[in-house]
Parts: sequence; C-alpha cells; structure tokens
Amino acid sequence: MDRMQNMIFQGVSLSGHERNCCYLNTGSGRFANVSAVSGLDFMDDARAHAVVDWDHDGDLDLWSANRTTPPVRFLRNGNTNGNGFVALRLQGNGTTTNRDAIGARVEVILANGGGRTAERDESEKPKVESRKTKLIKSLRAGEGFLGQSSKWLHFGLGTATEIERVVVRWPGAEPEDFTGLEAGGFFELVQAEGVARRWQPPDRTVRITAAVQELPRQTRHARVLLTSRLALPPLECETLDGERILLSDHRPGPLLLNLWATWCQPCVVELKEFSDHRQALRQAGLDVLALSVDSIDEDHPSDTQLTLKFVEQFDFPFRVGIATAELIDQLQILHNGTMVSQSPLPVPASFLIDAHGRLAAIYQGPVSIERLLADVEMLSLDENAWKTAALPLPGHWYQQPNPQRLSSHISRLIEQGYVETGLKTMDQNRESLSADEHLSLGILLDQQGWHAEAMAEYQTARQLDPSLAKAHVNFGVSLQRLGKVDEAIAAFREAVQLDPKLAVAQMNLGVFEASAGRRDEAERRYRAAIQSDPTLTMAHMNLGVILENNGQLAEAASAYQEAIRLNPDLAEAHLRLGKTFALQNRLTKTLAAYREAVRVDPQLTVARVRLAAVLKELGRTGEAIAAYREVLRMDPELPMAQNNLAWILATHFDPMHRDGAQAVRLAEQAARATQFKRTGVLDTLAAAYAEAGRFEDAVRTVKQAIDLARSRDNSEGVAELESHLSLYQQGHAFRTPQHPTE
Repeated sequence: MDRMQNMIFQGVSLSGHERNCCYLNTGSGRFANVSAVSGLDFMDDARAHAVVDWDHDGDLDLWSANRTTPPVRFLRNGNTNGNGFVALRLQGNGTTTNRDAIGARVEVILANGGGRTAERDESEKPKVESRKTKLIKSLRAGEGFLGQSSKWLHFGLGTATEIERVVVRWPGAEPEDFTGLEAGGFFELVQAEGVARRWQPPDRTVRITAAVQELPRQTRHARVLLTSRLALPPLECETLDGERILLSDHRPGPLLLNLWATWCQPCVVELKEFSDHRQALRQAGLDVLALSVDSIDEDHPSDTQLTLKFVEQFDFPFRVGIATAELIDQLQILHNGTMVSQSPLPVPASFLIDAHGRLAAIYQGPVSIERLLADVEMLSLDENAWKTAALPLPGHWYQQPNPQRLSSHISRLIEQGYVETGLKTMDQNRESLSADEHLSLGILLDQQGWHAEAMAEYQTARQLDPSLAKAHVNFGVSLQRLGKVDEAIAAFREAVQLDPKLAVAQMNLGVFEASAGRRDEAERRYRAAIQSDPTLTMAHMNLGVILENNGQLAEAASAYQEAIRLNPDLAEAHLRLGKTFALQNRLTKTLAAYREAVRVDPQLTVARVRLAAVLKELGRTGEAIAAYREVLRMDPELPMAQNNLAWILATHFDPMHRDGAQAVRLAEQAARATQFKRTGVLDTLAAAYAEAGRFEDAVRTVKQAIDLARSRDNSEGVAELESHLSLYQQGHAFRTPQHPTE
C-alpha cells in the first residue's frame, strides 16, 4: 500500500498509461474490442463508471470518474438506430422487501420476439417461447469499483414493439406479474399493485455541449500558496561572509529563500531580475537569500570565490550563500510534506517565509517580480482571507482544509534521520502541539531508538492531558526500561483506571503480576487484554506461559497457537508450543513446532538443541547428531549441545554412531564450562572416559557425580549413577537401549 501511495504521489499512472478499453458482447460467448470505434479509448486513468439514461432519450449514457484529469467525464449516447426500450423503477413494500428493491429480479417477456438487448443478466440466456423473448435483469447496489449506476432498469427491446408482461421476483416475497407496459416508456412498479404506473420524464431539453479536451502543457513551474502557513524547522544556512541564518527565526519582514545554480540559465535570469528590481523588493519589506546548489552537483563543484564573482557580475544586492546537501534534503522533505506531487525540487526554486518564520509559499521554477510582490502583499491577510487567496480557482469551500500539522513534518524529519532537527522543532513549537501529537512523536522516537527523548514526550503528553491513557502506558514502558519497576506499575495502573479496556496496559500489568508469582492475577490481566484486543499477540503468548506453568497444557498449546496465527514469525511461540507438546509426549508435533522455530529464527540455538533432542527421542540418531553438530558450528562453546552430543557418541548401542575420543573432548569442554558442578555433565564425562577405555577416569568422575547428587538429596540420581559405577569398575562401558524405530 505504501508503495502504491508513493507511485500516486510521484504522478505515476497506475494503468501504465493504457487507454480505456470497451468490449462488446457479441452474443456468441465472445467479446469484441470496440474501444476505438465507440470513442471510449481515452487516455484517462479511469477508475469508476456509471450508466444512466441522462437525457431520457431511451438509450444509456455513461459517466466516468478518473484519477487524473478530467476528474469526471460525461459521454452522451447519440445512437440513432431506432431500436425500442422500456425503463423500470421498482419500489418494495418496505417490510418483506427493502424500499429500493435491491436484489429484485425482473423478467420482461416480449410478445413478438425482438433483437438483442443492450444488457442481460450474465447468468441467464434469452429464453424463447414461440417467438417470445424473455429479458432478465437484477437490481443491484453498486456497479463495479466506487460506482453506482441509476436504479432504473433499462431494457433494450431491439425491434420488438409489444411487451406481454413483466415478472418481478421480489426478495423475500412471491413473484408478481405486472401489465400495462408499452415499449418506449418509463414505468414504476410498486410491489403488490400488479399494474405498472407510467412515469413522465421532465419536460425539458438537456443541452450539453461537447468539450474539446486540451491537455495542459507539461511544466515544472508552479506557484503554491499553503492554505495554512507552516512553522519552519530550525534549518541553518551560512552566507558567503560567514553569517549564520536560522530560517525559523522571527525577522522584521518576509524572506525569500532562493535556490539557484551557476549552470542554470533560468536561475541567472531570475537573479538578474531580483537585482534589477531591488528597490521594489526592499520597499515591500522583502529580503532575499540566494543559496547556490552547485556544491551538491559532482559535475559542477562549488567554490566560494567563484560563486561570489558570479553574482558580482550583475551587482547582486542581497545575501548569497552555498546550500549544503543536508539543507537541500530537509527542504525536499518540507516540500514533499506540503505537496501531493512528490517530485524533486527543481532549480530555480524559492520558498517565501513570513516574518514569523513560517512557510507561506513555494515557487517551482522562476517567479516573476509582479507575482512575488503580490504574494508579499497578501501576507498581511487574515487567516480566512489567506485561505481564499490560496485557491487556484474561484469557488466556495464545501469543507475547510485541514491546517498543516507541524507534527506530521516533524515525523517526516525524524523518519528520514534528521532526529535532532525534529527535536529542535518540537522545542520551538511545544505550545502548538497537542497531547496526542506529543504521544505520536514519542512513539516514533521510541521506534528510532531515542528512548530518553521519547520518554520526555510521553511525560509532556501526560501533563497536557492526564486522561490520555496511552501516554501513561508508554511512559510506564519507558520507566520499565530504566528499571523503575514500582513507578512503571503505577503508570500502568493509572492507564487501566482511565481505560480498563486498554489491552496493552492490562498485559503489562499481567507481566508484573507473573514476575511476582501471582499467576491467577496475571491470568486475569491477560484474559482482560485479549477480550479488549484479540489481536494482541503477546497477550496470548503470556497467557500460554501462565497456563503451561499451571499444568494446563492443552489450553497453553491453544494460546500459543493463537499467538502463532496472529504472528507466524514469532519464534518464541513456536518454541513454547514445542515444549508444551513435549510435556504431553506428542513428539511428532513437538518436532514440527521446533522445526518452525528454527525456520523463523535460524540463529535460535535453544530451538536447535531441543530439535536435536527430539530427533534422538524419535530414534533418528543420525539426524540428531547432525543437528547437534550444526548447533556447535554456530556456537562451539554451548555446554548443553556439547554434553548431549557427547552422550550419544559415548553411549549409543550402534558402534557406527560412537566416537570415544570426540565424546571425551566434548564432555570435558562441557564440564569445564559448568565448573564440574553439574551431575548430568559429570555422568556424560564418565561415560565418555569409559567408551575411550579410560575406566579409572570414569570411576573417579562418576564417584564425583555421586557425591554431588548426594549433597543435593537426589536419591534417584544416586542409584542410577551407582549402576554406572558398577559397570565401569567391571571394565564395561554404558550403552543406551535400542530405540524401537532404530
């Protein structure tokens, strides 16, 4: 959608400059292209059409709406073939059938045959009964894209002259026959009356003169008065003599910022005109600042002395400077924010700035002295008079234009990377920004990583409007980021008190409740968040965690699955879902969930480790070994992967999968990483020593594991380790039993 909008703003044709097309139904199951012969093949970027007998002459005319000029086009049907017609307008009873009779199906039965109709219901073909032809149409609301044709049903009768009857199949009622209709007339059919009422068109002559479409000459010259003046950002430029100027500053009179280049002939002519009319410009109170843009053109590098000599040749009396690429870029952002057309700034280009540092007009291309002086004089107009003067055409407002929103321009600056300029603009215009605007700018700053500045905007929004619940929520998030938990909780509670249906606030409070061990309260908060906003992915995710911890595994799986439905790329949800399935011993589903987690986030090593473990549980040892090796390729120092792979290499019943030396290396790395304080890792190391034939080391290591298990009152672990000790003392290595599928 954003790309399409950009195309529109850049003036690109959505139809690729294709001419309008018109196809004729030949009645034989085929269509003929009659675009040219019908006269409908305009170059318009047409979007909608509506058919209606506009002049009541018995044939259908066409209105079309276009995205480009002309916005509306009327095409009068001048067909004089003499074929007959009948036009019907339906009225339902307002109870069983809607008053407009939308959905009604009408059948016109001709007594003496007739030619082709102008239009038929696409699902029906003419039915002939002893030379009787049945014409069928349905009354619809809406005709294609953004169009509504007349609700009169128009039937072309061809050469037929008699209508036997009309059958109306009213929606929600029995079919009804109507009589009293004649060819060449307009009739109203009222439900339950059975007899058609003749309708007489107004006694008037519609005179419509065909207009000759003359395409305007393409030009990049334009004068645009802003309907409301815009406070400028603190854009800085420097004159050739080192004077620094802030365009947003207040000054005694208006300023014309002119962009020009030495290689641009229209620029040179314009600068000479400014010089020749210096007295008139100064009498009007206008100052001129002419900035050369040569420096941003690699083919025409700028030089201060050369620029100075260039303007001295025609005794230029105003200040001159050199525009930086950064200034031009920010002026382009400003230009795009005030224009529908997103074209690059031409040279010359000028910006008329009033005495209060507000942008009033933009000139694309040269501006005449007369035009410039007239616009400067208009700067003294009041707000309403200025709006009227800004109109390119005479007329009346049917809706007052929205004022230029300063916050929108600040947002564009921030989005384009000029965050500091945006912040300075906010500081200069804080009194003109609403609480909602401060909130929106805070959110944008957060997205750009300027968290401290975002927090300040949230605080300002709260102060301007204490009832703005979302500002309290975002302020709470900022506090949470700083580790100020109690203050964050207070902000979230304030938000919930202001708006109990604010899902994000409920969810954040749930997170704090869960971290404090109050699972029931956390669950209540998460469910409240989901009720307010069923699309809040993390509320479903967090609810799943609570349910999982409560042992409600099926419900937890459902919560994770809903989170995945809302955001299929949430790797953590896939990981959690896999764990939930594993706890239910649903290993096939576990495997699928972990594979999805890895697909979504290939760098998520914990998902890869769990995937390998499930493969081992399923007896797919070769795949498990390969999975562990891939994890260790990504993170060679991961103790869990080292330990698990070493266990397989040391204990597997199939010698093809065993490698004692490698098992020892991996197990020793895992033991060192865990400081020889993990019973399971010591057990693996002992098994690896045994597989490598180092039974004394195996006995010593498993005894160390037994002592560690006893210190932790792990009686079951002690028993298992003692069985391993017995094997090693007898000179036997430990072997895992064969999996049923291996």
